[in-house]
Amino acid sequence: MKNKFVILKNKNFDILIKKNIPNGSGFGGASSNATAVFNFLKKKYNLKISNKKSRDLLSQIGKDCPLFLDQKVKLIKSSGEKFIEFKDKLKLQVLLIYPNLNLSTKMVFNKLNKISNISYKKSINLKNKRKLLEVCKYYGNDLINPALKIKPKLKTIINLFDNIGDSNFFSMTGSGSAFFVIFDKKKSLLNAQKMIKKQRNSFWTKIVQTV
Repeated sequence: MKNKFVILKNKNFDILIKKNIPNGSGFGGASSNATAVFNFLKKKYNLKISNKKSRDLLSQIGKDCPLFLDQKVKLIKSSGEKFIEFKDKLKLQVLLIYPNLNLSTKMVFNKLNKISNISYKKSINLKNKRKLLEVCKYYGNDLINPALKIKPKLKTIINLFDNIGDSNFFSMTGSGSAFFVIFDKKKSLLNAQKMIKKQRNSFWTKIVQTV
């Protein structure tokens, strides 16, 4: 494997990163940045590295880096290094909320007492939005309770979501501290964003669509 990287020896790179998402939000910004650089070097220098080996290498940089090798939908388990991919794509309208609270991933996992036993055999039809959301609600995010122990203020966001009646599903992003809310209509997203900004003007919000 070392021979594959000989071409990069003694090369220097200037990398400028334009951050469009907040640091410490749980969106995987740093991991996706690292993976993007890896993919660029792999393509530019025609490095013949298999997907399996790419995942192994990236997991040494960050456990969740392999998630960003492609844009496939994934059901994630553990720290992000274990997942199952789906070929189908489902477009969802999503509102992202970051409460400007920085959470340490290490601290959150240290507070985690139990990890849910996720069965990949459970039928998931990504073409059926209702069934997908049922699966999301069923599995949830084991890291929410540990995060609340460290940052009790996160409960404020959950209370805000409880007042949004037409949301399909909401949860925390990874180890947090950001949250996401899924809606059927963009109008509902705009109304929810307006309500959140009115009550918590310091919160960062962004409306996005899955790819």
